[in-house]
Amino acid sequence: MRPPSIQAALLAAVLAGCAAAPSATLTGAPQPDRLTIAEMPPATAGTGAARDRAQSLHAAEAAREDWWTAFGGPRVDVLVRGALAGNPTVDAATATLRQARELTLAQSATLWPSASITAGAVQAHGANASVVNSGAPRSRSLLLSASYSPDLFGLGASNVASVRAQEDAARWQLEASRLSLEGAVLDALVAEKSAAQAERLTEQLARIDSELVTIVQSRESLGDVATSAVWAQKQQLHDHLAQLAAARLQTAQARDLLASLLGQAPADFVEPPLDFDELALPDVATRLPGDVVRRRPDVQAAAAQLRALDAAHRAAIAALFPQVTLGGDAGYLADTVRRLFDPANLVWDLSVSATQSLFDAGAQRHRSSAAEAAAQAQAAQYRAAVVMAFKDVADGLEAVQRDAQADVEAVERLEAASRQFEIAGSSYALGEISRQDLLAAQENAIQMQLLQVQARANRLVDTANVMVSLGGSNPDSPPTPVPEP
Repeated sequence: MRPPSIQAALLAAVLAGCAAAPSATLTGAPQPDRLTIAEMPPATAGTGAARDRAQSLHAAEAAREDWWTAFGGPRVDVLVRGALAGNPTVDAATATLRQARELTLAQSATLWPSASITAGAVQAHGANASVVNSGAPRSRSLLLSASYSPDLFGLGASNVASVRAQEDAARWQLEASRLSLEGAVLDALVAEKSAAQAERLTEQLARIDSELVTIVQSRESLGDVATSAVWAQKQQLHDHLAQLAAARLQTAQARDLLASLLGQAPADFVEPPLDFDELALPDVATRLPGDVVRRRPDVQAAAAQLRALDAAHRAAIAALFPQVTLGGDAGYLADTVRRLFDPANLVWDLSVSATQSLFDAGAQRHRSSAAEAAAQAQAAQYRAAVVMAFKDVADGLEAVQRDAQADVEAVERLEAASRQFEIAGSSYALGEISRQDLLAAQENAIQMQLLQVQARANRLVDTANVMVSLGGSNPDSPPTPVPEP
Protein backbone atom coordinates (compact mmCIF):
# COMPACT_ATOMS: atom_id res chain seq x y z
CA MET A 1 0.00 0.00 0.00
CA ARG A 2 1.33 3.40 -0.94
CA PRO A 3 1.82 6.01 1.83
CA PRO A 4 -1.10 8.19 0.65
CA SER A 5 -3.40 5.16 0.85
CA ILE A 6 -2.15 4.38 4.35
CA GLN A 7 -2.84 7.96 5.44
CA ALA A 8 -6.33 7.82 3.97
CA ALA A 9 -7.07 4.58 5.80
CA LEU A 10 -5.81 5.97 9.10
CA LEU A 11 -7.86 9.14 8.63
CA ALA A 12 -10.99 7.07 7.94
CA ALA A 13 -10.38 4.98 11.07
CA VAL A 14 -9.90 8.06 13.24
CA LEU A 15 -13.03 9.72 11.89
CA ALA A 16 -15.03 6.54 12.32
CA GLY A 17 -13.86 6.34 15.92
CA CYS A 18 -15.01 9.90 16.48
CA ALA A 19 -18.36 9.05 14.97
CA ALA A 20 -18.74 6.07 17.32
CA ALA A 21 -17.87 8.00 20.48
CA PRO A 22 -20.72 7.67 22.98
CA SER A 23 -22.58 10.79 23.95
CA ALA A 24 -24.34 9.58 27.08
CA THR A 25 -23.97 6.65 29.47
CA LEU A 26 -25.94 4.82 32.13
CA THR A 27 -23.65 6.13 34.86
CA GLY A 28 -24.83 8.56 37.49
CA ALA A 29 -27.80 6.49 38.65
CA PRO A 30 -27.92 5.65 42.38
CA GLN A 31 -26.42 2.31 43.41
CA PRO A 32 -27.54 1.71 47.02
CA ASP A 33 -26.41 -1.34 48.97
CA ARG A 34 -29.89 -2.03 50.40
CA LEU A 35 -33.51 -1.39 49.46
CA THR A 36 -34.80 0.34 52.63
CA ILE A 37 -33.35 2.82 55.12
CA ALA A 38 -33.29 0.25 57.91
CA GLU A 39 -32.42 -3.39 57.52
CA MET A 40 -35.50 -5.43 56.71
CA PRO A 41 -36.58 -8.01 59.29
CA PRO A 42 -36.69 -11.63 58.17
CA ALA A 43 -40.49 -11.63 58.23
CA THR A 44 -43.49 -9.41 58.86
CA ALA A 45 -45.72 -9.57 61.88
CA GLY A 46 -48.53 -12.10 61.72
CA THR A 47 -50.91 -14.38 63.57
CA GLY A 48 -51.27 -18.12 63.72
CA ALA A 49 -54.08 -18.11 61.17
CA ALA A 50 -53.02 -18.89 57.59
CA ARG A 51 -54.85 -15.93 56.09
CA ASP A 52 -53.13 -13.46 58.46
CA ARG A 53 -49.78 -15.20 58.75
CA ALA A 54 -46.33 -13.68 58.94
CA GLN A 55 -44.76 -13.26 55.50
CA SER A 56 -41.12 -13.95 54.82
CA LEU A 57 -39.37 -10.92 53.30
CA HIS A 58 -36.35 -12.96 52.20
CA ALA A 59 -37.93 -15.94 50.48
CA ALA A 60 -35.24 -18.13 48.95
CA GLU A 61 -37.29 -19.08 45.91
CA ALA A 62 -37.44 -16.41 43.20
CA ALA A 63 -40.79 -15.37 41.84
CA ARG A 64 -42.21 -17.83 39.34
CA GLU A 65 -43.34 -16.83 35.89
CA ASP A 66 -46.93 -17.17 37.12
CA TRP A 67 -46.15 -15.40 40.40
CA TRP A 68 -49.74 -14.24 40.80
CA THR A 69 -50.95 -17.81 41.45
CA ALA A 70 -49.49 -17.52 44.96
CA PHE A 71 -52.46 -15.25 45.77
CA GLY A 72 -55.18 -17.75 44.92
CA GLY A 73 -54.10 -20.68 42.80
CA PRO A 74 -55.73 -21.74 39.52
CA ARG A 75 -58.73 -19.42 39.78
CA VAL A 76 -56.51 -16.35 40.01
CA ASP A 77 -54.32 -17.79 37.26
CA VAL A 78 -57.28 -18.08 34.89
CA LEU A 79 -58.24 -14.47 35.58
CA VAL A 80 -54.76 -13.01 35.03
CA ARG A 81 -54.09 -15.07 31.92
CA GLY A 82 -57.44 -14.00 30.54
CA ALA A 83 -56.39 -10.38 31.01
CA LEU A 84 -53.02 -10.97 29.34
CA ALA A 85 -54.80 -12.53 26.37
CA GLY A 86 -57.59 -9.99 25.98
CA ASN A 87 -56.40 -6.62 27.26
CA PRO A 88 -56.22 -3.99 24.48
CA THR A 89 -53.21 -2.23 26.03
CA VAL A 90 -51.15 -5.40 25.80
CA ASP A 91 -52.37 -5.93 22.23
CA ALA A 92 -51.26 -2.39 21.34
CA ALA A 93 -47.82 -2.92 22.93
CA THR A 94 -47.51 -6.22 21.05
CA ALA A 95 -48.26 -4.53 17.74
CA THR A 96 -45.79 -1.74 18.56
CA LEU A 97 -43.09 -4.35 19.16
CA ARG A 98 -43.88 -6.00 15.85
CA GLN A 99 -43.64 -2.61 14.13
CA ALA A 100 -40.27 -1.94 15.80
CA ARG A 101 -38.98 -5.32 14.63
CA GLU A 102 -39.94 -4.60 11.03
CA LEU A 103 -38.27 -1.19 11.19
CA THR A 104 -35.09 -2.84 12.46
CA LEU A 105 -35.10 -5.28 9.56
CA ALA A 106 -35.79 -2.47 7.10
CA GLN A 107 -32.94 -0.33 8.46
CA SER A 108 -30.54 -3.29 8.51
CA ALA A 109 -31.25 -3.82 4.81
CA THR A 110 -29.68 -0.44 4.02
CA LEU A 111 -26.24 -1.87 4.85
CA TRP A 112 -26.49 -4.21 1.86
CA PRO A 113 -26.04 -3.37 -1.83
CA SER A 114 -29.19 -2.54 -3.77
CA ALA A 115 -30.00 -3.64 -7.30
CA SER A 116 -32.72 -2.79 -9.80
CA ILE A 117 -33.63 -3.66 -13.35
CA THR A 118 -34.89 -1.11 -15.89
CA ALA A 119 -36.48 -1.81 -19.25
CA GLY A 120 -37.23 1.10 -21.56
CA ALA A 121 -38.17 2.13 -25.06
CA VAL A 122 -37.76 5.61 -26.56
CA GLN A 123 -39.08 6.80 -29.91
CA ALA A 124 -38.14 10.38 -30.84
CA HIS A 125 -39.70 12.34 -33.72
CA GLY A 126 -38.98 15.63 -35.44
CA ALA A 127 -36.03 17.38 -36.98
CA ASN A 128 -34.03 17.28 -33.73
CA ALA A 129 -34.93 13.71 -32.75
CA SER A 130 -31.30 12.63 -32.62
CA VAL A 131 -30.54 15.40 -30.15
CA VAL A 132 -33.45 14.45 -27.92
CA ASN A 133 -32.46 10.80 -27.81
CA SER A 134 -28.68 11.21 -27.52
CA GLY A 135 -27.89 10.71 -31.19
CA ALA A 136 -30.38 7.93 -31.98
CA PRO A 137 -33.98 8.56 -32.96
CA ARG A 138 -35.08 5.45 -31.15
CA SER A 139 -33.67 3.00 -28.60
CA ARG A 140 -34.61 -0.11 -26.64
CA SER A 141 -32.82 -0.85 -23.37
CA LEU A 142 -32.59 -3.46 -20.62
CA LEU A 143 -30.25 -2.47 -17.80
CA LEU A 144 -29.32 -3.95 -14.43
CA SER A 145 -28.15 -1.31 -11.97
CA ALA A 146 -26.43 -1.86 -8.63
CA SER A 147 -25.19 0.53 -5.99
CA TYR A 148 -23.49 0.23 -2.63
CA SER A 149 -22.60 2.82 -0.03
CA PRO A 150 -19.77 1.50 2.17
CA ASP A 151 -20.27 2.47 5.79
CA LEU A 152 -16.88 4.12 6.18
CA PHE A 153 -17.78 6.40 9.07
CA GLY A 154 -20.45 4.36 10.89
CA LEU A 155 -23.55 6.19 9.68
CA GLY A 156 -25.38 3.04 8.62
CA ALA A 157 -24.29 1.00 11.63
CA SER A 158 -25.35 3.79 14.00
CA ASN A 159 -28.76 4.05 12.37
CA VAL A 160 -29.22 0.28 12.69
CA ALA A 161 -28.09 0.40 16.33
CA SER A 162 -30.63 3.15 17.01
CA VAL A 163 -33.63 1.27 15.61
CA ARG A 164 -32.47 -1.98 17.22
CA ALA A 165 -32.36 -0.23 20.62
CA GLN A 166 -35.84 1.14 19.93
CA GLU A 167 -36.96 -2.43 19.30
CA ASP A 168 -35.47 -3.42 22.67
CA ALA A 169 -37.35 -0.53 24.27
CA ALA A 170 -40.60 -1.70 22.66
CA ARG A 171 -39.97 -5.23 23.95
CA TRP A 172 -39.40 -3.97 27.49
CA GLN A 173 -42.45 -1.71 27.22
CA LEU A 174 -44.50 -4.78 26.37
CA GLU A 175 -43.11 -6.49 29.47
CA ALA A 176 -43.95 -3.38 31.51
CA SER A 177 -47.51 -3.42 30.16
CA ARG A 178 -47.90 -7.08 31.05
CA LEU A 179 -46.46 -6.64 34.55
CA SER A 180 -48.59 -3.58 35.24
CA LEU A 181 -51.67 -5.46 34.06
CA GLU A 182 -50.91 -8.45 36.28
CA GLY A 183 -50.70 -6.17 39.31
CA ALA A 184 -53.83 -4.25 38.32
CA VAL A 185 -55.85 -7.45 38.03
CA LEU A 186 -54.80 -8.54 41.52
CA ASP A 187 -55.58 -5.10 42.94
CA ALA A 188 -59.03 -5.06 41.33
CA LEU A 189 -59.74 -8.62 42.46
CA VAL A 190 -58.87 -7.79 46.07
CA ALA A 191 -60.96 -4.61 45.87
CA GLU A 192 -63.96 -6.50 44.50
CA LYS A 193 -63.79 -9.38 46.98
CA SER A 194 -63.11 -7.19 50.02
CA ALA A 195 -65.95 -4.82 49.03
CA ALA A 196 -68.29 -7.78 48.63
CA GLN A 197 -67.26 -8.99 52.09
CA ALA A 198 -67.81 -5.50 53.52
CA GLU A 199 -71.19 -5.41 51.80
CA ARG A 200 -72.30 -8.62 53.54
CA LEU A 201 -71.10 -7.41 56.94
CA THR A 202 -72.76 -4.00 56.51
CA GLU A 203 -76.03 -5.72 55.62
CA GLN A 204 -75.81 -7.49 58.99
CA LEU A 205 -75.25 -4.15 60.72
CA ALA A 206 -78.29 -2.68 58.98
CA ARG A 207 -80.47 -5.62 60.08
CA ILE A 208 -79.26 -5.28 63.66
CA ASP A 209 -79.95 -1.53 63.56
CA SER A 210 -83.50 -2.17 62.30
CA GLU A 211 -84.11 -4.47 65.23
CA LEU A 212 -82.55 -1.96 67.62
CA VAL A 213 -84.82 0.80 66.30
CA THR A 214 -87.82 -1.40 67.04
CA ILE A 215 -86.55 -2.12 70.56
CA VAL A 216 -85.79 1.52 71.34
CA GLN A 217 -89.19 2.62 69.99
CA SER A 218 -90.87 0.10 72.32
CA ARG A 219 -88.90 1.37 75.26
CA GLU A 220 -89.73 4.98 74.29
CA SER A 221 -93.45 4.15 74.24
CA LEU A 222 -93.10 2.83 77.78
CA GLY A 223 -91.30 5.97 78.85
CA ASP A 224 -88.13 4.01 79.52
CA VAL A 225 -85.93 6.11 77.18
CA ALA A 226 -86.15 9.59 75.73
CA THR A 227 -87.39 10.24 72.19
CA SER A 228 -83.89 11.45 71.27
CA ALA A 229 -82.62 7.88 71.75
CA VAL A 230 -85.00 6.71 69.00
CA TRP A 231 -83.70 9.32 66.58
CA ALA A 232 -80.09 8.51 67.48
CA GLN A 233 -80.74 4.86 66.72
CA LYS A 234 -82.43 5.74 63.43
CA GLN A 235 -79.45 7.90 62.49
CA GLN A 236 -77.12 4.95 63.07
CA LEU A 237 -79.37 2.78 60.90
CA HIS A 238 -79.22 5.25 58.03
CA ASP A 239 -75.47 5.66 58.48
CA HIS A 240 -75.06 1.96 57.92
CA LEU A 241 -77.51 2.00 55.00
CA ALA A 242 -75.37 4.73 53.39
CA GLN A 243 -72.25 2.62 54.01
CA LEU A 244 -74.04 -0.33 52.45
CA ALA A 245 -74.81 1.69 49.32
CA ALA A 246 -71.16 2.76 49.11
CA ALA A 247 -69.97 -0.84 49.53
CA ARG A 248 -72.33 -2.02 46.78
CA LEU A 249 -71.04 0.73 44.49
CA GLN A 250 -67.43 -0.21 45.23
CA THR A 251 -68.19 -3.88 44.53
CA ALA A 252 -69.87 -3.05 41.22
CA GLN A 253 -67.13 -0.68 40.09
CA ALA A 254 -64.37 -3.13 41.02
CA ARG A 255 -66.20 -5.83 39.04
CA ASP A 256 -66.49 -3.46 36.07
CA LEU A 257 -62.76 -2.70 36.35
CA LEU A 258 -61.95 -6.40 36.28
CA ALA A 259 -64.07 -6.77 33.15
CA SER A 260 -62.26 -3.91 31.43
CA LEU A 261 -58.85 -5.33 32.36
CA LEU A 262 -59.88 -8.56 30.66
CA GLY A 263 -60.95 -6.60 27.59
CA GLN A 264 -64.63 -7.37 28.17
CA ALA A 265 -67.78 -5.35 28.56
CA PRO A 266 -69.15 -5.45 32.15
CA ALA A 267 -72.30 -7.22 30.96
CA ASP A 268 -70.20 -10.10 29.57
CA PHE A 269 -67.99 -10.54 32.63
CA VAL A 270 -68.28 -13.75 34.64
CA GLU A 271 -67.16 -13.22 38.21
CA PRO A 272 -64.53 -15.72 39.39
CA PRO A 273 -65.85 -18.16 42.03
CA LEU A 274 -63.51 -16.98 44.74
CA ASP A 275 -64.24 -15.63 48.23
CA PHE A 276 -62.19 -12.98 49.97
CA ASP A 277 -61.05 -15.42 52.66
CA GLU A 278 -59.61 -17.72 49.96
CA LEU A 279 -57.06 -15.14 48.86
CA ALA A 280 -53.61 -16.01 50.23
CA LEU A 281 -50.67 -13.90 51.41
CA PRO A 282 -47.47 -15.05 49.65
CA ASP A 283 -43.90 -14.57 50.82
CA VAL A 284 -41.79 -11.84 49.21
CA ALA A 285 -38.49 -12.69 47.53
CA THR A 286 -36.56 -9.43 47.77
CA ARG A 287 -33.56 -8.93 45.51
CA LEU A 288 -30.34 -6.98 45.53
CA PRO A 289 -30.65 -3.38 44.33
CA GLY A 290 -28.77 -4.25 41.15
CA ASP A 291 -31.26 -7.03 40.43
CA VAL A 292 -34.14 -4.57 40.72
CA VAL A 293 -32.55 -2.34 38.07
CA ARG A 294 -31.92 -5.25 35.72
CA ARG A 295 -35.39 -6.75 36.11
CA ARG A 296 -37.59 -3.66 36.16
CA PRO A 297 -38.99 -3.41 32.61
CA ASP A 298 -39.60 0.34 32.85
CA VAL A 299 -35.96 0.94 33.83
CA GLN A 300 -34.72 -1.31 31.04
CA ALA A 301 -37.01 0.45 28.55
CA ALA A 302 -35.49 3.78 29.59
CA ALA A 303 -32.00 2.31 29.17
CA ALA A 304 -32.87 1.05 25.69
CA GLN A 305 -34.23 4.47 24.73
CA LEU A 306 -30.94 5.98 25.89
CA ARG A 307 -29.00 3.56 23.70
CA ALA A 308 -31.24 4.48 20.77
CA LEU A 309 -30.66 8.21 21.20
CA ASP A 310 -26.96 7.71 21.78
CA ALA A 311 -26.74 5.79 18.50
CA ALA A 312 -28.74 8.53 16.78
CA HIS A 313 -26.16 11.03 18.02
CA ARG A 314 -23.35 8.92 16.58
CA ALA A 315 -25.25 8.81 13.29
CA ALA A 316 -25.56 12.60 13.29
CA ILE A 317 -21.79 12.89 13.79
CA ALA A 318 -21.11 10.40 10.99
CA ALA A 319 -23.35 12.42 8.65
CA LEU A 320 -20.78 15.24 8.88
CA PHE A 321 -18.28 13.17 6.86
CA PRO A 322 -18.25 12.34 3.14
CA GLN A 323 -20.75 9.78 1.91
CA VAL A 324 -19.27 7.44 -0.71
CA THR A 325 -21.39 5.52 -3.23
CA LEU A 326 -20.23 2.80 -5.62
CA GLY A 327 -22.40 2.13 -8.64
CA GLY A 328 -22.56 0.10 -11.79
CA ASP A 329 -24.85 -0.58 -14.73
CA ALA A 330 -24.83 -3.47 -17.17
CA GLY A 331 -27.23 -4.41 -19.93
CA TYR A 332 -28.18 -4.00 -23.52
CA LEU A 333 -28.95 -0.96 -25.66
CA ALA A 334 -30.22 -1.26 -29.26
CA ASP A 335 -32.51 0.42 -31.74
CA THR A 336 -34.88 -2.57 -31.98
CA VAL A 337 -36.07 -5.25 -29.57
CA ARG A 338 -34.90 -7.97 -31.99
CA ARG A 339 -31.32 -6.74 -31.80
CA LEU A 340 -31.48 -5.96 -28.06
CA PHE A 341 -29.59 -9.06 -26.92
CA ASP A 342 -26.92 -8.91 -29.60
CA PRO A 343 -23.53 -9.23 -27.81
CA ALA A 344 -22.36 -6.20 -29.71
CA ASN A 345 -25.00 -4.11 -27.94
CA LEU A 346 -23.79 -4.98 -24.44
CA VAL A 347 -23.03 -1.88 -22.40
CA TRP A 348 -21.72 -1.42 -18.86
CA ASP A 349 -20.25 1.21 -16.62
CA LEU A 350 -18.79 1.60 -13.13
CA SER A 351 -18.91 4.71 -11.02
CA VAL A 352 -17.76 6.03 -7.69
CA SER A 353 -18.94 9.22 -6.09
CA ALA A 354 -18.33 11.03 -2.83
CA THR A 355 -20.55 13.74 -1.45
CA GLN A 356 -19.43 16.24 1.15
CA SER A 357 -21.41 19.27 2.19
CA LEU A 358 -19.38 22.44 1.92
CA PHE A 359 -21.89 24.89 3.33
CA ASP A 360 -25.25 24.25 4.97
CA ALA A 361 -25.30 27.22 7.38
CA GLY A 362 -24.47 24.83 10.25
CA ALA A 363 -27.65 22.76 9.86
CA GLN A 364 -25.99 19.34 10.23
CA ARG A 365 -23.81 20.53 13.11
CA HIS A 366 -26.91 21.78 14.92
CA ARG A 367 -28.69 18.49 14.25
CA SER A 368 -25.73 16.70 15.86
CA SER A 369 -25.91 19.00 18.90
CA ALA A 370 -29.66 18.44 19.14
CA ALA A 371 -29.15 14.66 19.04
CA GLU A 372 -26.54 14.96 21.80
CA ALA A 373 -28.93 16.99 23.94
CA ALA A 374 -31.69 14.42 23.37
CA ALA A 375 -29.37 11.64 24.55
CA GLN A 376 -28.39 13.64 27.63
CA ALA A 377 -32.05 14.29 28.44
CA GLN A 378 -32.79 10.58 28.16
CA ALA A 379 -29.82 9.82 30.41
CA ALA A 380 -31.45 12.02 33.06
CA GLN A 381 -34.77 10.25 32.51
CA TYR A 382 -33.02 6.91 32.96
CA ARG A 383 -31.59 8.06 36.28
CA ALA A 384 -35.07 9.25 37.29
CA ALA A 385 -36.49 5.82 36.39
CA VAL A 386 -33.88 4.13 38.59
CA VAL A 387 -34.64 6.47 41.49
CA MET A 388 -38.38 5.85 41.10
CA ALA A 389 -37.80 2.08 40.98
CA PHE A 390 -35.97 2.14 44.31
CA LYS A 391 -38.67 4.41 45.77
CA ASP A 392 -41.41 2.02 44.65
CA VAL A 393 -39.63 -0.96 46.21
CA ALA A 394 -38.87 0.86 49.47
CA ASP A 395 -42.45 2.14 49.76
CA GLY A 396 -43.81 -1.32 49.03
CA LEU A 397 -41.62 -3.11 51.56
CA GLU A 398 -42.43 -0.54 54.24
CA ALA A 399 -46.14 -0.84 53.46
CA VAL A 400 -46.05 -4.64 53.69
CA GLN A 401 -44.44 -4.46 57.13
CA ARG A 402 -46.77 -1.74 58.46
CA ASP A 403 -49.84 -3.43 56.98
CA ALA A 404 -48.93 -6.64 58.77
CA GLN A 405 -48.69 -4.82 62.09
CA ALA A 406 -52.03 -3.12 61.48
CA ASP A 407 -53.57 -6.47 60.54
CA VAL A 408 -52.32 -8.07 63.75
CA GLU A 409 -53.87 -5.24 65.77
CA ALA A 410 -57.12 -5.59 63.82
CA VAL A 411 -57.17 -9.33 64.54
CA GLU A 412 -56.59 -8.64 68.25
CA ARG A 413 -59.41 -6.09 68.31
CA LEU A 414 -61.69 -8.54 66.54
CA GLU A 415 -60.76 -11.27 68.99
CA ALA A 416 -61.55 -9.00 71.94
CA ALA A 417 -64.88 -7.93 70.43
CA SER A 418 -65.79 -11.53 69.62
CA ARG A 419 -65.04 -12.61 73.19
CA GLN A 420 -67.21 -9.76 74.48
CA PHE A 421 -70.02 -10.92 72.21
CA GLU A 422 -69.67 -14.51 73.48
CA ILE A 423 -69.83 -13.28 77.08
CA ALA A 424 -72.81 -11.11 76.22
CA GLY A 425 -74.52 -14.16 74.71
CA SER A 426 -74.00 -16.12 77.92
CA SER A 427 -75.19 -13.20 80.02
CA TYR A 428 -78.28 -12.77 77.84
CA ALA A 429 -79.10 -16.46 78.20
CA LEU A 430 -78.95 -16.04 81.98
CA GLY A 431 -81.13 -12.93 81.82
CA GLU A 432 -78.36 -10.66 83.05
CA ILE A 433 -78.47 -8.27 80.08
CA SER A 434 -81.11 -7.16 77.61
CA ARG A 435 -81.54 -8.03 73.94
CA GLN A 436 -80.44 -4.49 73.15
CA ASP A 437 -77.13 -5.01 74.97
CA LEU A 438 -76.56 -8.29 73.14
CA LEU A 439 -77.18 -6.68 69.75
CA ALA A 440 -74.84 -3.81 70.63
CA ALA A 441 -72.08 -6.32 71.43
CA GLN A 442 -72.73 -8.14 68.16
CA GLU A 443 -72.63 -4.88 66.26
CA ASN A 444 -69.29 -4.00 67.80
CA ALA A 445 -67.87 -7.37 66.77
CA ILE A 446 -69.02 -6.84 63.18
CA GLN A 447 -67.48 -3.37 63.14
CA MET A 448 -64.14 -4.88 64.20
CA GLN A 449 -64.55 -7.52 61.49
CA LEU A 450 -65.00 -4.77 58.91
CA LEU A 451 -61.79 -3.10 60.06
CA GLN A 452 -59.95 -6.42 59.85
CA VAL A 453 -61.21 -7.01 56.30
CA GLN A 454 -59.80 -3.64 55.27
CA ALA A 455 -56.49 -4.32 57.01
CA ARG A 456 -56.14 -7.67 55.28
CA ALA A 457 -57.10 -6.17 51.91
CA ASN A 458 -54.32 -3.60 52.38
CA ARG A 459 -51.84 -6.42 52.98
CA LEU A 460 -52.89 -8.24 49.83
CA VAL A 461 -52.78 -5.15 47.62
CA ASP A 462 -49.45 -3.91 48.94
CA THR A 463 -47.91 -7.38 48.63
CA ALA A 464 -48.97 -7.52 44.99
CA ASN A 465 -47.63 -4.00 44.43
CA VAL A 466 -44.23 -4.73 45.97
CA MET A 467 -43.88 -7.86 43.84
CA VAL A 468 -44.64 -5.74 40.77
CA SER A 469 -42.14 -3.09 41.91
CA LEU A 470 -39.49 -5.82 42.23
CA GLY A 471 -40.05 -6.74 38.60
CA GLY A 472 -42.40 -9.68 39.00
CA SER A 473 -40.81 -12.68 37.33
CA ASN A 474 -39.03 -10.72 34.58
CA PRO A 475 -35.56 -12.10 33.81
CA ASP A 476 -32.47 -10.03 33.07
CA SER A 477 -33.31 -9.96 29.35
CA PRO A 478 -36.72 -9.64 27.73
CA PRO A 479 -38.19 -13.13 27.21
CA THR A 480 -41.05 -12.08 24.99
CA PRO A 481 -40.47 -13.13 21.35
CA VAL A 482 -41.46 -10.93 18.47
CA PRO A 483 -45.12 -11.87 17.95
CA GLU A 484 -46.56 -12.73 14.58
CA PRO A 485 -49.55 -10.73 13.29
